[in-house]
Order: sequence, then structure tokens, then C-alpha cells
Amino acid sequence: MAERPAAPKPSKIYKSAFDKWDKASWVRSKPHQQDLAAFRDDLDFFPEQLAILFQSEAVRKCPAPTRSKILPRPVNLWVGRIPGGTISA
Repeated sequence: MAERPAAPKPSKIYKSAFDKWDKASWVRSKPHQQDLAAFRDDLDFFPEQLAILFQSEAVRKCPAPTRSKILPRPVNLWVGRIPGGTISA
């Protein structure tokens, strides 16, 4: 009876989804965007509906400049819990 050829090792036929990720990655392969508009100071990073503090009627009645200062506070608290995480205002 003829001898069967040895099957290739699984490590030789495995194709990782991360092979050449740095060349296939959109972030790394596309040119840097130079035409982006500057971030406007009158815009918020996320809507008030996502911030738990804005469930309070007292907070919702605050003037817009005060609400804009309150809005990023929960994010600052969470980022501050991440080792090395800081946000400067």
C-alpha cells in the first residue's frame, strides 16, 4: 500500500486576520486628513441625553454655559479611573 504524504502542520496553513494589519488598516494606510475643520467650542462632545446628571431637573434648568461645563464631568471621572488617564480642561 502506498504511503500517504504527511499533512501540513496547522501552523503552516493558518491565516491570521491580523497578518499585515498595519498595511491593511484604514487608519494606517490612508493619508492624513489635512482639510479637517477646527473643533468648534460651542459644540458638545456627546448629547446631554447620555449624561446621567442631566436627568436632574435642576441641571437641565442651568444656563447653557454651565451645562456645557457639567457635561464632560462623568467622562472625566471614568477616564481618571484608567491608569494613566487624564483629561485637562
